[in-house]
Amino acid sequence: MSAKLWFSRTFYRLVIAWWWMWSKVYRFFYHRKYRKIALPQGLHIDSAQAHMNKLTWSKDTWRELGDSVGDPRWVQYCLNQITSTGKQPNGALDCDDFACWAANVIHPGWNPKILSFSWMKDGKLAGHAVCACGGGLGQSLYYIGNWGKIGVFPNIRGICIDMMSRAKADVAIGWNLRDRNLKLISWGKGLPK
Repeated sequence: MSAKLWFSRTFYRLVIAWWWMWSKVYRFFYHRKYRKIALPQGLHIDSAQAHMNKLTWSKDTWRELGDSVGDPRWVQYCLNQITSTGKQPNGALDCDDFACWAANVIHPGWNPKILSFSWMKDGKLAGHAVCACGGGLGQSLYYIGNWGKIGVFPNIRGICIDMMSRAKADVAIGWNLRDRNLKLISWGKGLPK
């Protein structure tokens, strides 16, 4: 096991705690002006994905300290601007922003959760966040976000394996599952059991 892999797995819990804390601070400083924007409620996953298909992914910058989860109302503001002006506003809009918006607008019957998964590829750390949906009684499990709607899967492990395959990743670092308010539900190192 390389030193980078050992370090990444050993301190994974600390990293995801920092990610949550920084996201809350980031929202306060940069996204509080969007708090009064209304979010749609009760969307079907296909409808939520259709809305996200209008958005263009935009990398987090120094202001986001490389990674943060923006307020879902920022994403809604971007969608509203696209509808009214035909243009997406400038600003970071990466995978965790897509996932968080989806988790906030999808009908609760779909059991939407934010799934963040990290891996190593060619010696570099990478990862992706999606909105995992379904998994309730008689429901299949899908994930949606800036990669589109993908599924069906039997469990979260299947989703993580699919993401690694699409990214051509070498080894899993860790995963965490959160509710729409970023509250940690479960987490683990490597792939989910």
